[in-house]
Amino acid sequence: MRALQRGFLALAILICGLSQSQASIIFNTMPDNPASTPETLLGRSIMNVITVGGSDVDITGFGTFGRLEADGNLKWVIFANSLGSSPLFSTGPVAASAAVSNSWYDSPAFAFTLKANTTYQLGLMADQLFTYNWDFPGVTVSQGGLTQSDGDNGNAEDFANPVLTSGGVVVNSLRIVGVPEPSSIASFLVGAGLAGGAALRRRRRSA
Repeated sequence: MRALQRGFLALAILICGLSQSQASIIFNTMPDNPASTPETLLGRSIMNVITVGGSDVDITGFGTFGRLEADGNLKWVIFANSLGSSPLFSTGPVAASAAVSNSWYDSPAFAFTLKANTTYQLGLMADQLFTYNWDFPGVTVSQGGLTQSDGDNGNAEDFANPVLTSGGVVVNSLRIVGVPEPSSIASFLVGAGLAGGAALRRRRRSA
């Protein structure tokens, strides 16, 4: 019996570990509100205003849909929703090649917690010409505990030393990668526990 209990405990730990390690796309503006207006910028990024719901959200990366017009370097930055601020998070420069068509530019994997009931601005910066795709808000996108806000978006200026400056009211294409919510992990553990309990009861009856 003890061996069986230890087996179910190991299974529960394995499920928890797998759930925490397998990140997936939890937010994507493109299906509901595709940005269609191209704008080519140098050293300046159109940002996305993202508001977090009632629970923290752990993210492991994000990306912007667009086109790098010449070989250069990219940075993915996260700001507080405060003009004149420096990034709360920034990747180091990542070398990238020029492209002939639009595609997703996803960040390297990282770990960052977006705090509950807080608004952030996320974006991709380039030190060469980069074509962003934006539109005026028309559809609010809420996914994975995050909401694309209709509030004023900022621009990230100065690739070497980014700062958040005033922008407009536009939506830039964005997708965010995150880890499963704690509730999902809990449901896995509850299921494993119930299965283990049922197996133990069957074992007792057969004995």
